[in-house]
Amino acid sequence: MPNQQWLTVGASALIAGTVVSVALPSAKPIAFVAASTAGAVGGTLLTRSQKISSSTFAVLELSNEQIIGSLTRLEHLLIDNKDGLIVLKSQIDEVRSNILQPTSVMNPVQTDQALIEEKENVSEQETAKISNIIDWLKALNLSVESYKEPQQVDALFDSVAMPLGQQYSTLKTFHRQIKFNISKGGEFSFRLNEKNREDINRITSFCKLLNDRSFLPCRYLPSQKIILAKPPTNPNMINFFTGDWFESFVYQQICKFLSGSGLEYISLRQITGTFDNGRNFELDIFFLIDNQPLWIECKAGRDYNEYLTRYTKLRKLMRIPKERAFLVIADLSSEQAVDYTSLWEITVASIDSFIELIGNALGLENNQEHKHQNTKELQTAEIPRIGKNELLKFFNKKSLHPYPEYRNAIIDGLVEVFRSLNQLITMNQIKDRLSENTQIARSKINDILRALMRSDCLLDKAGESIPSYTTPISSLLSLDPTILEQKCIETYASTVLAVNPNYFDDSRNRREFKETTGGEVPDREVIKCLLEKEEVEPTEGE
Repeated sequence: MPNQQWLTVGASALIAGTVVSVALPSAKPIAFVAASTAGAVGGTLLTRSQKISSSTFAVLELSNEQIIGSLTRLEHLLIDNKDGLIVLKSQIDEVRSNILQPTSVMNPVQTDQALIEEKENVSEQETAKISNIIDWLKALNLSVESYKEPQQVDALFDSVAMPLGQQYSTLKTFHRQIKFNISKGGEFSFRLNEKNREDINRITSFCKLLNDRSFLPCRYLPSQKIILAKPPTNPNMINFFTGDWFESFVYQQICKFLSGSGLEYISLRQITGTFDNGRNFELDIFFLIDNQPLWIECKAGRDYNEYLTRYTKLRKLMRIPKERAFLVIADLSSEQAVDYTSLWEITVASIDSFIELIGNALGLENNQEHKHQNTKELQTAEIPRIGKNELLKFFNKKSLHPYPEYRNAIIDGLVEVFRSLNQLITMNQIKDRLSENTQIARSKINDILRALMRSDCLLDKAGESIPSYTTPISSLLSLDPTILEQKCIETYASTVLAVNPNYFDDSRNRREFKETTGGEVPDREVIKCLLEKEEVEPTEGE
């Protein structure tokens, strides 16, 4: 091993030993063992290679995040130099675990007042806010036993949760691979061969963020377009990837929205307690706004059906209006959320629609100043002036990828299905037939069908446009593929106009729309009609 590499390992280990000893005076004994071991091994390695003057190291004030980062870099070196150092690696893992204490501290069962008084480092004002929520729940015979206390490390988890949630449509396949491999263990790979340049940039940037902040040891091999990663073993990191990230993201977004709307609120997270009959309850996120409740449950996984029944019953017991009780599901489309809301006595929302629905529940949909501010933000954040890839990103977020290279084949196949149809057919049956006949992926077919549904091309047995994906379809608006193609383009145009009525006034925007959708920009009269329709019948929230 070259001297320089020995020097790096030794120095890192020596730093780790010194820093951990100073920074973790209250840590468990293993922290001191790991610290001394790291220092000893580091010192030995340095002695065997070369001396470093005492001025090389200064006394540093390092945050937990910096300590964890140093330990991770040392761990990566040890992976390549295993001889005699396996014990040190295991101790590093335990030091990291001690640093990343659970982000939620749950207290034992006690009286409400004792629970409040026991909280440390909470101002009198914050204590009063907490007391308001506990008293509100107590009036419903719900006794609070524990809740999540703010921790210094929360900022680290929040800083990773936000980009994951904001770019979930792009990052979810990578995230699913992380979750899948947590239970398996061992290094795994994630291929980016079929991703476009924009998605590759986003995924690799997120990968770098995870690696830099010690959430996931991973590296990107550009020549092979592949990410190599090793699942985390720290329980807090595992909890983060398996669900905690979503609650963090939803909570941050709601707080930002409420503050931006000028509303005062108080909140608690991860509340546990009991009803007066001894039955347990848990609440993910709870707000009081003008002493009125807003309750949100978050589900990041796909097994959410059982919670629909559970939270419907809990909502009734808590006597919270349906429109102020939310189940937000990460892997659910906005269309499915609308259907579930109509079937269950709780408001179901997707990752794209929950903020809008909360705004509606709070009566902010009638606040013109707020709507104007949101429209301006959407125009600058979602509708670019120039850039085909950015407009495509906008359509992807709406689940309306135009797929000009597949759209004609899908529409032709759809017409053939209905030419021979003599009975009602469901959306899923259509997807199955088109996928089998055209060999085009169901996800692509789904986006084109959604565009046709939004332009009222799919009709029920009464000849009316279907209101949701679950409604059986009887016929098409027309069996002329040219008309159906035109209707798709109008859907893309109306989706853009919904957030920027002046979008087509710019020639560059018209050019990018044509390049992105593969269709001609509608003429002025059609655009005028689309804008009028938007005013009378707003586009369904995403």
